[in-house]
Amino acid sequence: MSSTIQRSTPVPAGTTNENVIAGQAGEFIGSRPAIVEVFAVRDTGGAAGVGTIEVLFGQRQMYVPAPLSNSVAAGRLNKAEDSIMKDVAMPGERITLRVTETGGAAILTAITRTEISDL
Repeated sequence: MSSTIQRSTPVPAGTTNENVIAGQAGEFIGSRPAIVEVFAVRDTGGAAGVGTIEVLFGQRQMYVPAPLSNSVAAGRLNKAEDSIMKDVAMPGERITLRVTETGGAAILTAITRTEISDL
């Protein structure tokens, strides 16, 4: 079974959103391993905060906190350029995309897409 979670999430200055995909269908991997690919950028329009993203599958850190790139597609993801990681998630694992606004002066809008497909 395949699923896609696409979100545009505002993160206030100096705060962390512990999981921008919390509550979404596909947040937890089903009974079979799955391939998960994550795309992420920050929207540079309006109040453009700066920040980092970290990806976890269950307790496994799959992508260490790293700066979000600027959106080169006017607030949209460019799948050819904005993939940050692709790996296998195990049955029952929770996918976590943790976003932190690190600039302290503006709201960060994180644009993420998580594609989940059967292994």
